[in-house]
Amino acid sequence: MRITFTGIIVLLFLTGINAQHNHLKELGLKGKIKKLTCIYYAEGVIKNNTWVAKDSAKFAYKTITYYNRSQFIDSVQTYVSHSSKEKLLSVKRYTYDKNNMATGTEYNYLDDLNYSLTIQWLDKNTYIEQAKDASGKNSMNSKIYLDNQFHIIKREDQLYRDGELFDHSITETKFNPDNTEHALSITENKINNMEFSMDEYVDQRDSNGNPIKKSYKDGINSYRSIKYFIIEYSE
Repeated sequence: MRITFTGIIVLLFLTGINAQHNHLKELGLKGKIKKLTCIYYAEGVIKNNTWVAKDSAKFAYKTITYYNRSQFIDSVQTYVSHSSKEKLLSVKRYTYDKNNMATGTEYNYLDDLNYSLTIQWLDKNTYIEQAKDASGKNSMNSKIYLDNQFHIIKREDQLYRDGELFDHSITETKFNPDNTEHALSITENKINNMEFSMDEYVDQRDSNGNPIKKSYKDGINSYRSIKYFIIEYSE
């Protein structure tokens, strides 16, 4: 399994441009959230007409995200499953200066590398996130496009390893105008000349309207992966 540090995306909040935006709105979440745990399983099975993880001990990755009072990401811990045990992959931390500019650091335990994180808004619907190590030879460059509801409708990711382009993919997401929770995502991998699609469905929500579980159906391979949200609210 190839692991990159694409992780959870951090957004930059610019005064006068995105005054109504925060990270939780991009995820479609509501309420004051302190901690969000996301557990992703690569393979699911259907039991009693419900899609569940085939093996709950073998998740593909897990992220634990902490949010500040403004509902922006404060820090992120990413884990992978290794011999049915959790293994810490990376830790990210972010700061926001007086101009609401976001910078951060990441330590990747898999590569034993430190990355610096920077985010730059191009306009109210477009921003760039960059992560790179001290040599500049290992980096991830992402360009993200939002609609007026803060949905990510397109993103372009370029991953460099040892100065060489390792991965380059473009994902476009379309939301059903009658049901904003149903999205079709199409990803084109320009390195491998592959394209795949993914239908997304929200199966369950909590009392505050937040998604608890999402299931995904791969349009080509006809199987579903499972993503669970465990949400902890601020008092």
